[in-house]
Amino acid sequence: MGYTITFSDVMTVVISGALTIIVWFLKSYLSNIQATNEQQNKKLAEIDEKTQRRINAVEEESRNEIKRVDRELADIKGDFATMFVLREDYFRAMDKMDGNFRDIDRKIDRLLIANNITMEVKSNGRSGEDRGEPE
Repeated sequence: MGYTITFSDVMTVVISGALTIIVWFLKSYLSNIQATNEQQNKKLAEIDEKTQRRINAVEEESRNEIKRVDRELADIKGDFATMFVLREDYFRAMDKMDGNFRDIDRKIDRLLIANNITMEVKSNGRSGEDRGEPE
């Protein structure tokens, strides 16, 4: 008697074949995912490198800007005493300036008074004849 193929034999072959096909598709799918993953990793590495270069450039610019601001601040601090005046120093200088103006005013007054006196003496001391006018 020979071996007869039963339904279970056929099902075993069909299931084995289906499992083989499913495993092949899974393997193919997983290898595609892995290839895509590697490509994405390369792109991410490139983007990361570009971003790092940009960050380094911005950090360098920031450092240079901070150095420039520090230098300007140092210059301002150095010039602070000559550019800005304390309130007490201002009042002291203004009082001194007012005193100088008062002194100048007194001197001008003395000159004007002296000049008026000499003008009055000259005008009172002269007669009409001296000026060429008849009396």
